[in-house]
Amino acid sequence: MKKFLLILVFALSLVIKAATVFAAGPNESGTENSKNVMPTKVQVSTSEVDSDGSSRDDEDKSASEMRIQNNITFGQVSSPVDHVQRVDSAKGPAEIQAKQTSPHHSGAEIKTGQSSPVGISLIPMVGGTVYQGAWNRHIRNNYTLGAALELSIIPLLSLEVEAAQGRYYISYSNYGHNFTQYTYGGSAKFYLTRGVVNTFLGGGILGVTYQNMTYGMNSFSTYDRTIGAGQILAGAEIALSQQVSLGVRGSYIVPLFNRLPVMSNGGYANPSFEEYSAMDTAMYRLMGAIKISL
Repeated sequence: MKKFLLILVFALSLVIKAATVFAAGPNESGTENSKNVMPTKVQVSTSEVDSDGSSRDDEDKSASEMRIQNNITFGQVSSPVDHVQRVDSAKGPAEIQAKQTSPHHSGAEIKTGQSSPVGISLIPMVGGTVYQGAWNRHIRNNYTLGAALELSIIPLLSLEVEAAQGRYYISYSNYGHNFTQYTYGGSAKFYLTRGVVNTFLGGGILGVTYQNMTYGMNSFSTYDRTIGAGQILAGAEIALSQQVSLGVRGSYIVPLFNRLPVMSNGGYANPSFEEYSAMDTAMYRLMGAIKISL
């Protein structure tokens, strides 16, 4: 009886053990199979049918699949440059051209016309003055120095103020002395050409002041006198750089108002009026100039 019980217990143990092993087997195999399972690759393909009902070949299908793959992205972030390129590619050529030629476009360059030579210039001058007529042989100019300030209004028109000083010697009837002449006034200048060579014509009004004048051989005193004169200008300039030009200018100065009463015998003035006659005579002036743009 005791042996039977032992055999029964042993047999039950084997049965329980076998049942446990067979029950655990399917679960472990299922776990291993679940670990080895790979996600199924899904392939999207399109099939286009022609109007006659026939399908296109595999090459057309692969091209369609490539277009779908290029157009559909998952989890990909495009760069700003790619975005702009895609947006521009969607626009027509006319719209892109209008954007590039727009004045607000960042790459647009707006060019203005050629800059005009408007500004202020300083013109130092040096030269000489000669009187016309009979006094040409009796009045000698030692020097004439001057300076002008030019204001350009428009490229072809300028206004100019000038001042000059000249030292002279006058002689007649075995008598002679030095005198000083000051000229000052304003002129308008009209430029005929603009470029490397500038030419101009002009005209204006001058005041002419004579100092240390006398009443002739029997005079024991001197006096000063101022008369009004008109001036006609002509000249040319050669540009050495954008700021400096070298030029020459000539002018004709003729007394116009506040003229002196001259008593003349036909050739020269009567005695004691000789220098009145000299101051009532027109003169020519030739000056070299350097124009400095400020």
